[in-house]
Amino acid sequence: MNQNKIVSFCFEYKAEILVSIIFAFCAFAFNTYRVEGDGLLYYGVLEKTLHIADPESSIDNLRSGFMQCGNVFFNIPFYLMGYLAEKAFHLKVNIDGVTLRTASINIASNFYLLLSLILCVRILKKLNLKNIILPCLCVLFSTSAYTVSTIMPSWNHSVDIFINTLFIYLFLMIELSAQKKYAIALGVVFISSILVRYFNFILIIPVIFYLIYKRDINNL
Repeated sequence: MNQNKIVSFCFEYKAEILVSIIFAFCAFAFNTYRVEGDGLLYYGVLEKTLHIADPESSIDNLRSGFMQCGNVFFNIPFYLMGYLAEKAFHLKVNIDGVTLRTASINIASNFYLLLSLILCVRILKKLNLKNIILPCLCVLFSTSAYTVSTIMPSWNHSVDIFINTLFIYLFLMIELSAQKKYAIALGVVFISSILVRYFNFILIIPVIFYLIYKRDINNL
C-alpha cells in the first residue's frame, strides 16, 4: 500500500521532482559555499541580529541606506544549524574561507530558489499548461537566478525571487479558490517583500488594477 502511495506521489509530482533533481545536480556542482562582496554586509547584519559572540563578519559599520535586510530573517534558521553544529561538535572548519556557517547560507540560497522553481511548476499547472519543465528550466538558466543562488548566496536575490514567485502563486490561488486565507497570506508576503527589497512595493499595483478591472467587468 505504501509503495503504491509512493508511486502515485511520484507520478503526480513528477515535474516538481524532475526540476528539483536537475537544479540540485547543477547547483551543488558549482556552489561556492563562501560569503563575499556585498554578501558580507548581509552576513554581518545576520550575526548582529542574533548577537553572535564570535561573529565571522568583522564589519562594524554598515554603509548608509543599507537596510533592505529582510533576507537575513529567511537565512537565520540555516545559519543557526551551521553555528550550533560548530558548537555542539567543537568544529572550527575553515577551508579557503568556507566554514559551516557560510556553507549553511549557501544551502539556504539554494533552498529558496528551489522553492521558487517548484512554485513555478505549480503556477503553470494551475494555468493548465502542458509544457511545464522546459519553461521553468529556461527561466532558471537564461536569467541570473541560477548564478546568484550558487555564487552570491548571502545576497538578497534568491529570497527576493522566492518571495516574488510566492506572491504570484498566492494571487493566483485567490483568483482560483477565493479563500480568505490566501488573501491574508498575500498581505504578509507583500510586507515581507518590501523588507527584502524596497522596490517590491510595486507588486501591489497590478493587483489593484486587476481588482478594479474585475469589479467593472462583474458590474456589466
